[in-house]
Amino acid sequence: MIAIGLPADLNPVDWFAGVVQAFTANVLPVALRAAGALLFQSPDLTRVPEIQGLTRTMLAIADSLLTLFLLYGGFRVITAGGEDDRYALKSILSRAIAAAVMANMSLVICSTLTDLDNGLVLGILGPNPGQSGWSGITTQIQTANLLGGIVDSLVALAAGILVLALAVIYVARDLLLVVLTVVAPLALMAHAVPELEDLTRTWWRAYLVTLFMQVLHAVLVLVGADLMVHPDWLGTSTSAVISGLVIIALFYVMIRMPFFLYRVGFGHPVSQNPVARRVVTVAKTAATAAKAVAAAI
Repeated sequence: MIAIGLPADLNPVDWFAGVVQAFTANVLPVALRAAGALLFQSPDLTRVPEIQGLTRTMLAIADSLLTLFLLYGGFRVITAGGEDDRYALKSILSRAIAAAVMANMSLVICSTLTDLDNGLVLGILGPNPGQSGWSGITTQIQTANLLGGIVDSLVALAAGILVLALAVIYVARDLLLVVLTVVAPLALMAHAVPELEDLTRTWWRAYLVTLFMQVLHAVLVLVGADLMVHPDWLGTSTSAVISGLVIIALFYVMIRMPFFLYRVGFGHPVSQNPVARRVVTVAKTAATAAKAVAAAI
């Protein structure tokens, strides 16, 4: 057998520090640039031609469904208009008009909210947020002082992994915004039918939480940058390890923020979401099947 391991004359601590240094030199700058590009500006998806085309298709479907909604509402006015205030003629017409206006202006609504989100971020961090608070934090992560020993190396590695996770979260956020923008006409048109109004509320909650999460992250970055400038806030002597731990705590809170906002917006944790439960069930089933196949082989 061939033994695979570290050379006998190589210190494991030095080897690990070298691995972290390579990670810091090659992977971490890319992750920091990606996170910085995603953190501070939300793309105006309504200006993307492909998204505009898909949204117009959804709008055409929604406008067609409005006719069915009106027929259904008229039927309910005749059969239950006096028993249910939601199906009074005045209520039906006001709902239909509001739904039609919102659905046909869905791109304008999404674009306006995106501009508001970007404006708030710029108001918090200044006209060039990537070079203000974020640069101070990223410089602290990449400083050579974080690679002086095993503890410093662990801190640098943990910070780098959290930055990568934060970048992944923002990619997923932008993908979710694409989906929410495309389905906006259908979701807003559902306001015309009382039984489907929850779909409209769910869309508003999901879109606002997903979009304005960026504003809270901007506040956290501003606070983190101030803490880097005034490192004596803990009442202890300044050290690279303490600064690194502050950065790790900052990134951890930023990663947990979307889950907290989801719970505030929907009243239950992500783990109780039906889609999330279905994904976990499928993953567990696949893992069990893989183990059975591996055991059989």
